[in-house]
Amino acid sequence: MKKIFTAAVIGILFCSCGYKELSREEKFKLLYEAEILQKKDAREELNKIYKKIGEKAVKNDEKALKEKEEYRKISYYLQSTALNYHGTLPSWGYLSEEETKYPPVKEIIGKGSEPVSAQFRLYIDNKNIYDYLTDELYTGLVVFRYGTGIIDEVAFVEKGKIKNIIQKNKFDINNKLVQEEFYDENTGKLNAVKKYNQYGKIKEEVYILERYDSGAVKKDYTVLNGNEKGKVREYNKNRKVVKEYEM
Repeated sequence: MKKIFTAAVIGILFCSCGYKELSREEKFKLLYEAEILQKKDAREELNKIYKKIGEKAVKNDEKALKEKEEYRKISYYLQSTALNYHGTLPSWGYLSEEETKYPPVKEIIGKGSEPVSAQFRLYIDNKNIYDYLTDELYTGLVVFRYGTGIIDEVAFVEKGKIKNIIQKNKFDINNKLVQEEFYDENTGKLNAVKKYNQYGKIKEEVYILERYDSGAVKKDYTVLNGNEKGKVREYNKNRKVVKEYEM
């Protein structure tokens, strides 16, 4: 694990007077950058806040004590999450700390239509998905990543329940990406598939252009090996190709 702010270290840092009050979201972002991403400027800012809040905390200032406790809880949550995240891989194998790639900050504080990290931003309680920042049922896009940073799934969550999968990736036994599947956010139907060879190069792309009312594919577009041009295929209702041409 990366170096963390233990209770003893935090105790030493709380030693000055006055402190900068941050919102819960700001605390979450700062702690993530300082303790998980190990950003130097964030660590320095956090140390200053700890030092400034310290004098009031040791004098049993109620507000300062509450601030100190909130920092502690968020820190513990992030450290526990990072420990679980670090070891996740699609298949077998070992991931060193240096190889671990954590979600970008934008997935930690995302709002509205911005996707957020499933592992760090959200938590599950009684089979429902909650936003850690608000403790409310979450609605929006969610990104599931492995410890390597590569995406496993992207989903749309509505009122704490996964409504549709937007993207689903597949890997080989060596944890290499072999296929990406993209789905419509509203219908959940497959929109496109990208397949990769053992060297990580695209070997095939298939885009669904049109469907029958039944949901069966009526027309698709296939591109091989990253070529500029591909082939359009039209199908009958029995899924048999009835026409194809380059485009």
